[in-house]
Amino acid sequence: TAIAALVRILETTDNEDTRWQAAYCLGEIGQGNETALAALVKVIATTDNENTRWQAAYCLGEIAQSNETAIAALV
Repeated sequence: TAIAALVRILETTDNEDTRWQAAYCLGEIGQGNETALAALVKVIATTDNENTRWQAAYCLGEIAQSNETAIAALV
């Protein structure tokens, strides 16, 4: 699936521009998908790139507004 492919990109690439774009795409299509949510939480926790972290946080906020795991990652 597209979500699985985007998660794989997030997990395997070191290119921050690519990770940023994958996070953005997950935010567009991952509404309510636990795999997408977990991937974005992981990006927030592991990236050293501030822009990528902000993008992942924004996307997470868009697709998981009432999800406790997402809220904890954003706080």
